Amino acid sequence: MLAVAQGAPPQSPPQPPDPVEDLTRRSRERTEADDFAGGLHLARQALAAAPPRSPAAARARAALGEALFRAGDLEGAGAAFRRSLGESRDHAEAWSGLARVLLTVPDYQGAGRALRRAQALAPDDAKVLRRLAGLVVSREESLALYRRYLELPAAEDPEVIDNVRAWVALLEHVGERKLYRLEGPGDGAHAVGLARVGGVPWVEVSVGGLAPRRFLLDSGASGVTVPATMVQRLELKHLAEFTIRGVSGATDKAPFVLLPALSVGPFTFHDVPAVAVKGAGDAPAILGLSLLAPLAPAMEEWRRLSLARDGGAPAGCPRQDWWRLRPVGGILRVDATLDGAPLRLALDTGAARSALSRAALERLEVEVAPGGPALAIRGITGAARDVGRVRRSSRLAFPGGEVNARGLPVLDLSALSRSAGSEIDGILGVDLLGSGTYQVDHGAGRLRVGPKK
Repeated sequence: MLAVAQGAPPQSPPQPPDPVEDLTRRSRERTEADDFAGGLHLARQALAAAPPRSPAAARARAALGEALFRAGDLEGAGAAFRRSLGESRDHAEAWSGLARVLLTVPDYQGAGRALRRAQALAPDDAKVLRRLAGLVVSREESLALYRRYLELPAAEDPEVIDNVRAWVALLEHVGERKLYRLEGPGDGAHAVGLARVGGVPWVEVSVGGLAPRRFLLDSGASGVTVPATMVQRLELKHLAEFTIRGVSGATDKAPFVLLPALSVGPFTFHDVPAVAVKGAGDAPAILGLSLLAPLAPAMEEWRRLSLARDGGAPAGCPRQDWWRLRPVGGILRVDATLDGAPLRLALDTGAARSALSRAALERLEVEVAPGGPALAIRGITGAARDVGRVRRSSRLAFPGGEVNARGLPVLDLSALSRSAGSEIDGILGVDLLGSGTYQVDHGAGRLRVGPKK
């Protein structure tokens, strides 16, 4: 009998990629590479080719929402994510994207609900786990979410993963105590005087029973930093290493500590996480304005800070001379224009100089001259050097004023945009804010301006 050789079974030819899914995938890749215009264009192409009210259309619309969010269009992003969920309620990426939008309103309860839905649909989505862990009230659940995050394959930058480890160490150390526990009077507003040094506001703060010292009151910071000398005096335990990123994009690892108490005026926060800034001498201490959010902080003309434990944020903003502020990634964002084109500026009371983003000016085709050796922005991780200056006369209009932007420093602010999660087109510092009188009402999310007295 002759043996019959049996060959491999015939293979079917490779299937061409689904055009809608391919466009959606490429849109996400362009958005992740900070090419928001490309991401938007591809997402819209995918939507045009997708069957109406289909899962493919829902995925394409979620990709559109992500591109809009990263480009700074929060309203458009929210609408896109909601329409995506209208086409498919079981789309985890749309729930996660909607949660990011709700965090900027801020609607923390709504964001928490959206993240719960996202987690139920995608239990191993690392970003969802990390964001939800920062919102839940239960220490045990927060630890469980963070630990699950660390068990998964690395899905984010090493510095993000290391900072999750730092939070785990802190939560394990604090035990049953509540972070940021607030004590103080329950009625009425209380005024705290501010000093103005180098144009930026400073406030007296007492830490751990030590004599009060000045902290930079910084709307551009999302936490608290203290000098290493203070940590030594209080004999605080270094719980972990925390990675901080400055406006220049430079990073530095610093000890993560737990302050026993931090007092501003008649109010005291107990068990406050902080970063101990390394360096020679007595490094400056920084108090992020967002820490005071439970007290509805309002800065008046950089001379007085009003705190009210029972203060509530009114719905909307008055029509007259108030501008809306957006809390995005721990900073306050205010809308402005450059020669009539919209800009999104970070309101930074800790910045002595204003600056514009190189990416924003490229988008608007504004001519930039080479920068000089001057230092534009000095942060806790180093200084962001000028990469250019606005070459021609260009009108920058912002709440309370309009200036000629010619000669204004131009920086690479991509690190700031990434840390905020959404595009930031510039920094509005106290050099321009000093042209008038200002009230920053953090609790109500608004800014009021007036003529200089």
